[in-house]
Amino acid sequence: MMNEILLFIAGLVGGAVNSLAGGGSFIVFPALLFVGVPPVLANASNTYAALPGYVSGAVGYWGAMRAYKDRLITYGIVSALFGYVGAELLLVVSDEQFSLVVPWLMAFAVALFVFGNRINAALRARSGGTRGMKALGAVLLLALLAAVCVYGGFFNAGLGI
Repeated sequence: MMNEILLFIAGLVGGAVNSLAGGGSFIVFPALLFVGVPPVLANASNTYAALPGYVSGAVGYWGAMRAYKDRLITYGIVSALFGYVGAELLLVVSDEQFSLVVPWLMAFAVALFVFGNRINAALRARSGGTRGMKALGAVLLLALLAAVCVYGGFFNAGLGI
């Protein structure tokens, strides 16, 4: 009964954190591990639990996304394809292998949380320039999107950040 209460509280707090700033997985994922859920299953459960937030975020930001409607199909295809690659990768690793990479993935997610605004500002400052630089920027953006989607398909924690 205590495990269920802990998970219920972690879910509420994690959901609240996700709705405010992202990062609720830093609460929910460790809580699942603490109560004995195997690492890969805890990761998949955490990702599934975050799904309604992603859907409501897409609905809530639909107006802002309209400005990018010309890129939405391309971004959607890249996201679906590379997210699928990440999910397939998760299906072939053992709990032991996954446990070895989790600390590194969590450190990466924390680094994104801490330095995300600085990274965005640096990218924005360098986004202008010649036509060739804009094309290179577009290719690099798609490559970064692909990498983020593989990460998100494999390990959801920190993805909302």
